Amino acid sequence: MQNKGPEGAKAGLEGIVAAKTAICYIDGLEGRMIYGGYDIHDLAAHANFEETAYLLWHGALPTQAQLDSLNIDLV
Repeated sequence: MQNKGPEGAKAGLEGIVAAKTAICYIDGLEGRMIYGGYDIHDLAAHANFEETAYLLWHGALPTQAQLDSLNIDLV
């Protein structure tokens, strides 16, 4: 698709910061996505949904006691 906008304009959101967040960092050029300081590939391989949700809500992975409490609350 060819960009027909003004000189120097970019197609779509290429190179544009749409929002800033302390939760997630994305480096599209390197193919990296970091949630709460953890690489998304590590989270996918080693953390379950509840652990990842806790990380996003509280800024840290849960201890076993915190995870047990969260699982009780989710029932």
